[in-house]
Amino acid sequence: MEPETTAAQLELTTRYDAVVAEQLVKMLAELGVAAGSAEEINADQVLRNKDLVELGLGSLDWIRLAVWVGNETGLDLPQWALVDASHRTVAGWAEALELAARPGLAPGSSGRP
Repeated sequence: MEPETTAAQLELTTRYDAVVAEQLVKMLAELGVAAGSAEEINADQVLRNKDLVELGLGSLDWIRLAVWVGNETGLDLPQWALVDASHRTVAGWAEALELAARPGLAPGSSGRP
C-alpha cells in the first residue's frame, strides 16, 4: 500500500521540480538549445516527463546537470534516476530527490525501482 502524500512531501517534490527545471534551463542555454522557462517546463506534463536526452542533453551533459542539481539540493540522485530513461526526466529526478531527502525510505517503496 502506498503511503499517503502529505502537504509537506508535495511541497518538497514541487521544490525539487523547480530546482531540476531551473538547472535544466541553465544547461540548455549554455548548450545553445532553445528552452522555455522552468515554470513552462513544470507546467507541461510532456516536457516534465521527457527524457533529458530528448531535450538535447548528451550523457555527459545530464551527468553534469545531476552535479548541478546536487549542489543546489545537497542530495545525490540515485543511480536508477540517472541511467533509466523513464526516470531521467524533470519529474523523475524530482521524485528521486524527494526519496533521497527522506532517510530510511528505500527506493521502490513509492513504486520506483
